[in-house]
Amino acid sequence: MSFDDHQMGWKLKPIYIAANDFNGILGDFASQGVGGQIAEISNFGLAGLEVNAADTLCHFMRIPWDLDVTKEVHMRLHWLSDSTDLDTVDWDVPYKFFASGAALTAPTGDGTCAFDQATMTATAYLIRVTEWQPMLWTTYYAAGDLFMGFTVTCTAWAGTADEAFLLGMELCYTVSALGAEREVTSV
Repeated sequence: MSFDDHQMGWKLKPIYIAANDFNGILGDFASQGVGGQIAEISNFGLAGLEVNAADTLCHFMRIPWDLDVTKEVHMRLHWLSDSTDLDTVDWDVPYKFFASGAALTAPTGDGTCAFDQATMTATAYLIRVTEWQPMLWTTYYAAGDLFMGFTVTCTAWAGTADEAFLLGMELCYTVSALGAEREVTSV
């Protein structure tokens, strides 16, 4: 008797991408004290992307070979503030899929995950994790796509400059353990 992935109850697999592991940083590099740069958070030895409204961090990666393309992929962001102000921050993460041989363009256009945050607490350095958002994978992914790009943008920051830090992004997908079209079987 043969099986396929639809008959199996596969587990979810998370991938965490730290902000300082992203491929590209776009933002205000003109003045070194203003957002859009990887910076140490206080004196903890931990790095994050210091952000203000409109600061952007881009990432381009290969789609994991074991990702089940028939199931939705979810995303969430990890961030914190070094302030005790009751500020708010909103994040948008547009994304795009690319096939091998496709022209590289800005990673926007296929879909967007929007993260609207509630007011922060009055505790500095409190790690915040957004709710999971679906990437609508089954809507935008096309057979033959091998890569995906993301643009993490702080779309609204109601607070003093240089108080928010993006720590990273987490993706969660269903494993297609019985094989996939992107699987590397020989080199």
